[in-house]
Amino acid sequence: MKYTSVFILIFIANTCFCQQAISSQYTLIPTELNAGLTGSACGLRAITHYQSIRYKYLASTTFINYGASLDMPVKLKNGDRIGLGYNYIGDLAGESSYSNTGHSLNVAYLKHLSFVEGKPTFVSLGLSAGLIKNTINVGGLRWPSQIGPNGFDPTMNPNENITGNIRYLNVNLGLAFLGAITSSISTNSGISINHINTPNVSFLGGNTPLKSRIIAYTRIAIMMNTKWSIHPSLYYTKQGSNNFYMIGTDFAFHLNQDNAISLGGGYGKNDQPFINAGVNINRLNIGLNYGFAARNSYDKLECIIGYLITTNKCN
Repeated sequence: MKYTSVFILIFIANTCFCQQAISSQYTLIPTELNAGLTGSACGLRAITHYQSIRYKYLASTTFINYGASLDMPVKLKNGDRIGLGYNYIGDLAGESSYSNTGHSLNVAYLKHLSFVEGKPTFVSLGLSAGLIKNTINVGGLRWPSQIGPNGFDPTMNPNENITGNIRYLNVNLGLAFLGAITSSISTNSGISINHINTPNVSFLGGNTPLKSRIIAYTRIAIMMNTKWSIHPSLYYTKQGSNNFYMIGTDFAFHLNQDNAISLGGGYGKNDQPFINAGVNINRLNIGLNYGFAARNSYDKLECIIGYLITTNKCN
């Protein structure tokens, strides 16, 4: 179908998980997952990611999500940290070019709790605030008033009051617990509330608040011996009447302290299995993901690249 229906657009804008695609490797994009993870690395960290979702029966409807982030810790004398960061997100959907782009600044306070064999543990609270811009190609929409005796006529003026772009402030809040629990077990767990200010996202000049989205997650790393580790994870999110969950497990083989390869997978709500693969080479971290859903006839491909630009002692 060449022209995207306005009803589909409104459905997407009001019922999807807006402003942030769901990543199966969510802990690899920490500052988008939870503002409380800002500054959780041992130095200046840069991350970029790309995700594409393609529907089999709507060849022209491909959803693309991409982004980049930069964050760093500022260490305090008492062992605590202040995390500072920047996020950029963007996505694009369909021939109507429905998209949003966003720039945000993050700040977090990481309270040092303890050391376990030289490995620190933190509880953190973070805030992310920025501007989002949503745009749409109004000429790519189909309106009932454009249907004439001979069918749909794109040259007809729909006489609809719709704006092609909107801008609004978006605020997210996150709480995280991360670090070593024992000498062989560590965790990255937390809860995030996105869009806590419920901004108005209407293209039609009305009042359509973007509902707050809750994200809760946990990922545990268990060293089984000096070479192998297992990483079970659980993710849940809810926005309005919509909810989604994922469970998964990755296995990692450690060549040494700084180099490892991993392979795993999991399952998401509504019959959505996926597989993960990753590699750590010194400061470089690469994650790949492929997922599909037979029920909805779509597949998803994702790539995440992270690099630790500078390194400091984590403790």
